[in-house]
Amino acid sequence: SKIAAVVRSRNTWHPGFSFEHDFRFAIEHASSNSYAICGEVNPDMYLMGYAAGAGIMGALAHEYPNVKKILLINPTGEMGERIIETGLSKFSGEIMLAIGENDLDSLKFGRNLFENHTNEAKTRKLLIIPKGDHQLRGRDTGIFLSKLPFIAFDNNSEYTKKFKGI
Repeated sequence: SKIAAVVRSRNTWHPGFSFEHDFRFAIEHASSNSYAICGEVNPDMYLMGYAAGAGIMGALAHEYPNVKKILLINPTGEMGERIIETGLSKFSGEIMLAIGENDLDSLKFGRNLFENHTNEAKTRKLLIIPKGDHQLRGRDTGIFLSKLPFIAFDNNSEYTKKFKGI
């Protein structure tokens, strides 16, 4: 099934700009160029972020009405834990948190987000990735990661039908 056109942003730091700036730039670029990117004028957006990018996404996604689903992978609190908690508490779309079982910092932070700051979400799922560390290294983890967007974003995929969540 058709679920996405992929728009990636660079993970770089620019003097005078923040990661928040990069996130906003990417969303606004995708929105203003959506017809050229995916053939839709006002498409639903599904966002996937990793580590600090997942935290930023959790903090800011609620500000963009087109963002319907978010996948936060090993979220961290570099943007400020309270800012992330507050923003995620306002997001009413679908949320999936995917966290490596061996990434103890992200696991603690992610469980707190899931248990205490996702109550406004239409749906919410927490997925613990077996043997996953913060970098999600390893062949089996890599194969699983390739399926994560389908699990999080495509409610009719074969992967979603098999996934029960925790």
